[in-house]
Formats: sequence, structure tokens, C-alpha cells
Amino acid sequence: METSYVTFGGYDTNKYARGPLVWHDLIDVNYWTLNQDAAYLGDKLLQTTVKKVIIDSGTSFLLLPTEDYNIFTQEFAKQFTCSE
Repeated sequence: METSYVTFGGYDTNKYARGPLVWHDLIDVNYWTLNQDAAYLGDKLLQTTVKKVIIDSGTSFLLLPTEDYNIFTQEFAKQFTCSE
């Protein structure tokens, strides 16, 4: 049987971080919105139109402009092969 853990008011950097944690200022606290300086898929810089992003681990929605979606999916297809 596996052991479960719950951490309140903190985080386990040994388990959940590959490097130092970086904090960002919110520009809208109602929607957890950040400014986006750049967007990468792997090492590839994506030329997106979006300059603000909403980060919310509690949603299953991923919304972005059609132009940015096309950029993302084209680069994703170049970098990854999906098969059965």
C-alpha cells in the first residue's frame, strides 16, 4: 500500500521542483492572470499573439486564439509523434 501525504501552507521542493521556485506578480487576482513574455514548446520559441495568460490548475479548459492554436499544434506535430 502506498503512503499519501498532504501539505498545508507549503510545498515539497524535493518532490515537485526541478530548480528554484520562481514567483510572478498577478495582474488580475480574480482570474489568476499573469503577463506572458514568451511561450516555448520544448526549446522552440513560439511567436504567439497572447500577452496575458490565466493559470488555473483547477480547470480543464485551454483557451487561446485560433492563430496561436495553429502555431502550437504545428510545432507540437513537429516535435512529437502520437501513435497507438
